[in-house]
Parts: sequence; structure tokens; C-alpha cells
Amino acid sequence: MLYIVSGQPAVGKSTWAKRQAKQLRACLIDIDDVFEPVIQAGLILAGMEQDDRDSSAYKKAFRKPVYDAMFSAATANLSQIPVILCAPFTQELSNPEWVQQLR
Repeated sequence: MLYIVSGQPAVGKSTWAKRQAKQLRACLIDIDDVFEPVIQAGLILAGMEQDDRDSSAYKKAFRKPVYDAMFSAATANLSQIPVILCAPFTQELSNPEWVQQLR
């Protein structure tokens, strides 16, 4: 079973997802916990602000690879254990076909 926790920054996604992962004994893949060090290193190497998440340069260089990696990690784990993905998923939620595409 794949669970997706989404929402705006600072609404408690990570806190809620961690509680659910513990209760469900699920693999938690939180975008901040897993990818933040790699994103910050890449931004620094690119000469960008390490906290940039809104610029078109960030979105062009990092967004798709990070989300692809999250789904790859989920796929690798789903045959053994439930998985919770925790990220904003802003772009995905604006796509009315996204839930069907996930299936």
C-alpha cells in the first residue's frame, strides 16, 4: 500500500507522516529528511542559495529528479512493506489524472 502525505510547507506533513509510519510499520520517504542534504549540496555547487525551492532554476534542475527518486525508492520497497511518501506534491495535485496515473 502506498500512502501519500501532501500539503503546503509547515503544515505538519512530516510530523503526521512519521506518526503514521510508526503505526503502520511503513517505510517513510520524506522529501526533507532524505533529499535535503543532496539538494543543498547541488544548489551550492550551482552557485544558488541553498534554501532556494521556488526559483525556476531550482525547479528545472532538481524537482523532477527528486520526485522520481522518491517514487523509485517507493517502488523498491512496496513489495515488502507499506510506503509513505511525504512531500508537497503541488504540481501533481493540480493534475486531475494524477491519482489514476499512480494506480
